[in-house]
Amino acid sequence: MKKAPLKHRCSSTAQRRTAGKIWERIFLKTIFIACILFPCVLSGENALVIKREQGRNTRQTTSKTPSTKKAYAQKNSSKPPPKDSTNWQIPSEPSQTQMEYWVEIRMEELLENAGEEASLPAEDWEELLFERQSYRENPLNLNTVNAEELRRLQLLDEWQIQALLHYRESYGRIVHWNELTDFVPGFSAESLALLQTFLYLGPESDALEAGDLLQKGKHQILARYNRRLKPSKAFRERKYAGRPDNYYLRYLFNAQNRIRIGFSAQQDAGEAFGRQGFDFYAGYMALSQIGALQNLVIGTYRTDWGFGLHLGSGGGFYGGTQADLMLACGQGIRPFASGAEYGFLQGAAAEFRLGTSWKTGLLYSSRKRDGRFRLESLNGSRNPASILDLITSLPQNGYHRTETEIAGKQSLREQLWAWKLEKDFRTARIGLVLSTGTLGGIGNPELKLGNGNRTPLSHASAHRESAASLYYQWLIGHLHLYGEASMNFRRDYAFLQGVQWKPSENFALAARYTHYSPTYFVLYGDCPLSRPMTNPKEGKQKQRFEWQMLALLPKGLRLELDGDLGIERKALALPVQSYSLAGKLAYSRSSLDAYLQFSYGKSLSRQGHSIRADFSYLLPLGFFGESRVECRNFTDGLLLMQDFGYTIPDNRLKIRFRLAVFQTKDYMSRIYAYEHDVLYGSSISALYGKGLRFALNCRYEAFRWLVLELKYAHTLQDGVQKTGSGDNETEGYLLPEIKLQARFKF
Repeated sequence: MKKAPLKHRCSSTAQRRTAGKIWERIFLKTIFIACILFPCVLSGENALVIKREQGRNTRQTTSKTPSTKKAYAQKNSSKPPPKDSTNWQIPSEPSQTQMEYWVEIRMEELLENAGEEASLPAEDWEELLFERQSYRENPLNLNTVNAEELRRLQLLDEWQIQALLHYRESYGRIVHWNELTDFVPGFSAESLALLQTFLYLGPESDALEAGDLLQKGKHQILARYNRRLKPSKAFRERKYAGRPDNYYLRYLFNAQNRIRIGFSAQQDAGEAFGRQGFDFYAGYMALSQIGALQNLVIGTYRTDWGFGLHLGSGGGFYGGTQADLMLACGQGIRPFASGAEYGFLQGAAAEFRLGTSWKTGLLYSSRKRDGRFRLESLNGSRNPASILDLITSLPQNGYHRTETEIAGKQSLREQLWAWKLEKDFRTARIGLVLSTGTLGGIGNPELKLGNGNRTPLSHASAHRESAASLYYQWLIGHLHLYGEASMNFRRDYAFLQGVQWKPSENFALAARYTHYSPTYFVLYGDCPLSRPMTNPKEGKQKQRFEWQMLALLPKGLRLELDGDLGIERKALALPVQSYSLAGKLAYSRSSLDAYLQFSYGKSLSRQGHSIRADFSYLLPLGFFGESRVECRNFTDGLLLMQDFGYTIPDNRLKIRFRLAVFQTKDYMSRIYAYEHDVLYGSSISALYGKGLRFALNCRYEAFRWLVLELKYAHTLQDGVQKTGSGDNETEGYLLPEIKLQARFKF
């Protein structure tokens, strides 16, 4: 028996509307899938067109002059035979457009690996991007760069660094980039393309007079403004002291990475301008690689000695294109002028070379940091016995908007002294770090209470923290071992042990185990506690095991697997476990990067899995795009995302827009998506509910000395009257925001 036509079966208006919506959804999904597949096919058809353009747009740094050809030929006569590599390859002399495309893709991967769920704050993202861009505009000399500078780039693994330095010591100056891919183990065409962005082929000696350095220095001024165009509940009810505007100003002078001067000022949304102007300031003057002086910073700076347990900014991922393996490597002293109002020291620090194999470092820091206190204890006692008995937490968000936040602003004096001694061997290094510091005590500022009174916290006894740590790093053939053990004066301890195994250029495996005792705390390091604790029952023991695997497959395929297991245990309580497992299969060719990713995890906040398919492609005539499909727990969440962009031939104008359609069951099923921003800025959007996300980025180089950037974005949620919760609650279903930036170069 045949079914009646649809119009006869829909006997009511409601049924006709339902059928219309079904066909409308089918049509929209078909169009979106076509938008994803069409550019991928088009990029394959135009691969030959792009390859023809490479010969006309090669970089000047990779061209062989007659003199370099002769020197290259003479050196090749005494060098080992070219290595046999089956790594996936990219043309060794890419066009400028492709070079920018590859660098952007790899930098996006680096940022997403740092933590999609905002485990890395936006200000730290900015500092990471700022450092990368600084090296792009002031590249290092490949023939004089040392191991510390190569580790700081975070593009090469330890095997590649040692192989490069050994090759340079054995055969002298490198005269052509192809020497790396032909003779040095571990270097592929892709790693070569990235290195050409941050290094250059220079002489074996970079000795310059101070006057010449200053003349070749580059100045940069960055001014940024951003605001959410709809005020939240806290602004409507005037809970915040300031306006919903965010201002950021930064100045940088760089003379070939030898002399650097920086300054920054920031005002967060909701903070009021006071007598000092901006809410936060940072600045420094830094000298590098001048005789026995390795680094000297006066002002604000960060220090990474060891692997983060004792004196450093904490854990992280480190690796290159050949092995994206975990290693929170010691990057030494680095100048700091970010908008982040935490994780830095203020004073002076220096590192020196003692002969050819010994290094030492000294630092002193004195700064004021935010604190939260037990107000009932403060009101009841004008002379508290110990500063530790009054502290509830040491916040690190840097916000000073409400009365409580303003009262705790810079209310604690923190001082720190530290000393480092390190011995370098050919394939190993070992180091010792000693530190002592105080919190509070003489010189501590007075705390303003809500009733207008002041409590002289300097009368409370200071809390002293002293600690010592040993760290090591050892490269044994295909194995790379590293670790650190730290203990404070209360005998609370923490230790870290890691291993990397790389049997070939196409396979690498890494694992790391970290353990913290219940009350382990240091003033400037990676510890799970937010304040010092003396009672073991208040603390928590924390253990974490992490592993990663990378395999380079034929035909441009790359397989990545990683996972972690964390255990937290409090006294008289059951242990709490969190774990994650992720896999990624990636494919890369001259004009297409694609990957399929699966992840599953359980944490204190949520549990579930996600599947993602992503395609990034470079099209002819300056067009490019990215397409993504992602689902959360199969039916709990769905994201369809499409990016398109255009760059004019002289690269003075670049436009990129995004349209993302999402639908999730609730906030626990939210989906994160990395979003392009203005230069030195980045963001990860948390999408939940039902709606769409639109973003427009525009970059225009008005003059050689002026670059203007604009970003407009809004999130439109369907079927809601309010978005957000608490003080962040906003009326309506539309959340628009705007960001403007001007960059001056001279």
